[in-house]
Amino acid sequence: MLFVPASCIFNYMIPDEFYDNLNKPKFTPPKAVFRGAWKVLYFLMTVSFILLLFSPNSFNKLMAIFLFLFQLILNFNWGCVFFLYKQIKKAFFICLSLLIIVAVMTVLFFKQSLWAGILLIPYCLWLILATFLNYYVMVENPPA
Repeated sequence: MLFVPASCIFNYMIPDEFYDNLNKPKFTPPKAVFRGAWKVLYFLMTVSFILLLFSPNSFNKLMAIFLFLFQLILNFNWGCVFFLYKQIKKAFFICLSLLIIVAVMTVLFFKQSLWAGILLIPYCLWLILATFLNYYVMVENPPA
């Protein structure tokens, strides 16, 4: 699924019983931390992307732009698949793919601009945590 329905973008983070009732690791951040973290991450990603846009033209820059746009689509799809469609296993594979793509994207950003790459490090770290949390939820909440 690479199409993000508009209703999904605006509704997938509404708290519901599904998420609250999942078995999660004890160190899972509270929902408020997730919301705050994403605000910071999107700000850092935006600044990083702007720095990339002002960097010298190259094939790396073109690939970095493509990966940036692609990871945004995956990012929105993860939320829809996990929260709306409640397909935890599919969400895990989206999250894992997202982590790999963002890691490659970050290397390309570094090649274009040191600061553009540095600003993506928190996103990479957050995705490592998110991938682990999604994996744990997948393993500890088998389908009914």
